Amino acid sequence: MSRPIRGFGALPSFAAAARRKSFTVAANDLGVTQAAISHQIRELEDQLEVKLFHRNSRAVALTAAGEILAKAVDEAFDGLSRAVAQMKSTKPRLRVTSPPSFAAKWLVPRLDRFLARAPDVDVFFDIQNSPIQLSQQEPHVAISFGAASLPNYQVDRLQDEYVFPVCSPALLKDKKHPADPRMLLKRHTLLDVDWHGQGATWPNWQSWLEAAGLSDLRPGKTVRFAASALAIQAAVEGQGIALGESTLAADDLAAGRLIKPFDLALKQPPQLAYFIICTKSAPAGSIERLFRDWLLDEARQLTKPVRRTRKKT
Repeated sequence: MSRPIRGFGALPSFAAAARRKSFTVAANDLGVTQAAISHQIRELEDQLEVKLFHRNSRAVALTAAGEILAKAVDEAFDGLSRAVAQMKSTKPRLRVTSPPSFAAKWLVPRLDRFLARAPDVDVFFDIQNSPIQLSQQEPHVAISFGAASLPNYQVDRLQDEYVFPVCSPALLKDKKHPADPRMLLKRHTLLDVDWHGQGATWPNWQSWLEAAGLSDLRPGKTVRFAASALAIQAAVEGQGIALGESTLAADDLAAGRLIKPFDLALKQPPQLAYFIICTKSAPAGSIERLFRDWLLDEARQLTKPVRRTRKKT
C-alpha cells in the first residue's frame, strides 16, 4: 500500500541535496543550515520508510530509492514551473497542425504576415500527416489534405488545386522549349511523389503524360520522393522536372526559382485540395477564426498558375 507524503516542505531540500550530492552545499543554495537539510531529509526517510541517501563523512549519494524519487521530484518541479509560466503569460497560444510539405512550402513563408496581424499570439506548429484530432484544451486549427466528413467542425477549402510540370530555369538555359515535349522529358529526370505512402491518391507523371497524349513515352529516369516539398526543392535545384502542386509551387514560381515548361495543367476534383479545419463553436474574433480568415485571405491573393487546363476525372 502506498504511503502519501504528508507535506511538500522536505522535497526542495531533498531535490537540492540530490542535485548537489551534498547537504552542506544544498543548505547554502537554499539559505538554511546544514542541520535543517539533514533533519528534513531524515523526516522524509522516516515517513516513506526507505533510505534515500548513503551518507559518509565527506559526501552523500542517492540510493536506488533516492534515484527514483529524485527523478519524480525533478519532473514534478519542471511541470510546476511550466504551469506557473503559463499562468503568468498574457499571450494567447494557437496550435496549428499541418502536413509537413504544406507547412514548409506555403504556410511558414507567410507566417510573418499573420504575426503582423496578430502580434500578441504565440504559435505552435504540430507537423503531421495523420488524421486530425483538434485539441479541446487550447485554440487549435488544422490543415488537412483531402476532404473528410467532419460535421462537428468548420471546414473550408483553401483553393482549387492543379498539378503541372515545373523545373528550374537553369535546366532550360540556352534551349528552346520544344513544341513536342518528348525530347525534354526524355532528356531530364522526372521527379515524382509517392502519395500512396502518405495514404492519399494523387496524379503522378503517368497521369499527366496520358492527359498530354504521351502515354507511350518512356522517361529516361524517375526519382520518387516521400513528400511533395522534397520533389519541388529538387526541381528548384535543377535536378529534374517535378509534377508540382499549384499551392506548394506558387512561391517558387512567383520568385522565378521555377518555371512551367508546358502549359498543360490538370485541375483536380474539389475533394483533392487543402482544407482548413477549426471548431464550429469558435466565436468570431477568436484566435482560430482569425487564423482561418487570414489563411483564406492569403489564398485569394494567389493568381491561378494555369492558362490551359484539363479537368482530372
